[in-house]
Amino acid sequence: MLTMTIANARAHLGDVIGRVRHGGDRIILTSRGKRAVAIVPVEDLDALEAAEDAQDMAYVRKALADRKARRTKAVPHADVVAGIE
Repeated sequence: MLTMTIANARAHLGDVIGRVRHGGDRIILTSRGKRAVAIVPVEDLDALEAAEDAQDMAYVRKALADRKARRTKAVPHADVVAGIE
């Protein structure tokens, strides 16, 4: 995985985009020597979001199963709203 400074990426943005878009590279951009952001192909982002969605759905299914089996107590809507405010 390639690493470069944000300033360098800014100066060569077209090349950076080309490497990611056409070459499938993943590029870490640094600021003051620390990793700041990553530029990844959109396919990688799609895969990450799909994995997050699958994890969220597994959590929801477990919560619903626990509730159906009465292992957890239902919380009234008003209590949830009051906890947010």
